Amino acid sequence: MALARGSRREFVRTRAFDLATLLLPFLRPYLILVFIWHLPVFHHGKPRLQRIRYVVTTVLFAFKFVYTSSYGVWRAERHAPGATIVNFGDALWWGFTTIT
Repeated sequence: MALARGSRREFVRTRAFDLATLLLPFLRPYLILVFIWHLPVFHHGKPRLQRIRYVVTTVLFAFKFVYTSSYGVWRAERHAPGATIVNFGDALWWGFTTIT
């Protein structure tokens, strides 16, 4: 906020997700999607580039979603009695199996 040039209100309005990642660190991997979405190469061009933009963003979001969900499940179940997900590899397997 101290480095924001201009209005701080404008910064909060345009960068709300960036601020949310400061408060909720598990959302930080999703920032890469925001940066990819705003790449200039995808904004100006043919419809083919637009489709590539959507496909890349969707695939990355799916991987990030599985990763984040798997991490949450692993954190919740790793010390639970009778848990079957005891390491992060098991959690990733669970995540990809569930989304498939």
